[in-house]
Amino acid sequence: MSRKPSSPPANPSDLSPREARDRFLEKRSKENSDKTIRSYDNRLTRWVHWCEERGVERVGDLSGWLFDEYERHLRAEDNAPATVKGKMTAVSQVVQYLATIEAVDEDLPEKVHVPKLTRSQETSDTMLDTEDAKQLLAFYRNDPARFGTPPHAVLEVF
Repeated sequence: MSRKPSSPPANPSDLSPREARDRFLEKRSKENSDKTIRSYDNRLTRWVHWCEERGVERVGDLSGWLFDEYERHLRAEDNAPATVKGKMTAVSQVVQYLATIEAVDEDLPEKVHVPKLTRSQETSDTMLDTEDAKQLLAFYRNDPARFGTPPHAVLEVF
């Protein structure tokens, strides 16, 4: 992700949620793969839009109440428990970063609830339809660029 850093506000608590996300992704891009950064970006962009829809203009306005409301919103959208956990984990990491740079109170990260899941909630029992599997195998077998890739190998084993 190549986002241009904007000039920071004089007070770090005046960062917008969007600016906070961008700074967090920029910092993480030095430590994580592009795929991980894209995953963070996807999870956090929904949070940024949610904040903007509710008029949250600065991270200094974030609160435990808002985090609880966001989690309730995710559940109301009928997200899978693992999806809610992933999105709340990403928000938690941004808030921890914000506490580190003193943009929010140091105790704010404790107010982001990341759900704990059972083993069954973290997995899916959805099975790939036989016809879909056959079509995927044909796709992998007939595409030299994808033949023998890890997804192809896993599908062959299954």
